Amino acid sequence: MDPAALANPEWTQLENLVTNLWLMLGSIIIIGSIYVTAHIFIPSLVASHHLPSIFNILRLPMYASMVFFIVVYFYFLSQAIVESDVIADIYETYWIKGGSIDFLGHTDGSSSAVGHD
Repeated sequence: MDPAALANPEWTQLENLVTNLWLMLGSIIIIGSIYVTAHIFIPSLVASHHLPSIFNILRLPMYASMVFFIVVYFYFLSQAIVESDVIADIYETYWIKGGSIDFLGHTDGSSSAVGHD
């Protein structure tokens, strides 16, 4: 299965797909670091008196920004799904074509025993 030749529109779609995948990764990293900071670091540092208790006020806006970045992540996910149709334009199938193999290694109906034709 050889891929089709790529024209300029396919390269643009591939660029958009890869860009959306990178932005999804960045969003996940931001979501994780906001969550860890707001849910673990701030309460722990306030409880151990390394930070003043006024820092607990920051937790609610951090959770709100985390929700915002979750929405941003799902936007980039939806855009990546839309742009992924370029793969079908390049390859005729998403999966590798092949026949079935039985447990003896015979392919596609040739499962007769050796020597018993």
